Amino acid sequence: MMWLFKGMFKWFVLAFIWLASVILVTTSALLMDAISDGLANVFGVTTPHAQQKNNNLKQKTAIKKTRAKSQRLAAKMVTRNVMDAGSVFIPVGGAVVGVGFAAADVYAACELIDIQDELSETLLIPNDTSVGEDLCLDAVAYVESLPDLPDVKAPPVTDWMCRATGDC
Repeated sequence: MMWLFKGMFKWFVLAFIWLASVILVTTSALLMDAISDGLANVFGVTTPHAQQKNNNLKQKTAIKKTRAKSQRLAAKMVTRNVMDAGSVFIPVGGAVVGVGFAAADVYAACELIDIQDELSETLLIPNDTSVGEDLCLDAVAYVESLPDLPDVKAPPVTDWMCRATGDC
């Protein structure tokens, strides 16, 4: 009978230790929050736990901000690509409009590089931005060095319609 009591007692102790460890792990985060808040409020001391919480909050805010910027950039790119596809069908001005959209794509790529650099800086990720910035600066300089296109005079709509339909 004694051996049964010893066996049960061993399992009871193991279950108690397991339950105590679960409670300890669960409440340790709450305890650290309470200690950090108490020290910060009473003595003005910041603890590493509080600093880590602040850093996480800053990172989450930066990610939300970057996500919003990326979504706006993607929406602009989709709109621009749809408009560019439609501009191909414009008889004379389609090429001119296409060049404008190509230049806008260069600027959008630079904006995307800026968003990536900002996110890397916020998340403290080491990033060699020199390659992307050099490419961006070179592309923008090239686009801005292109000569202006001469004004293209489109024929009046009535003349074009007359030639297309044969009703003059």
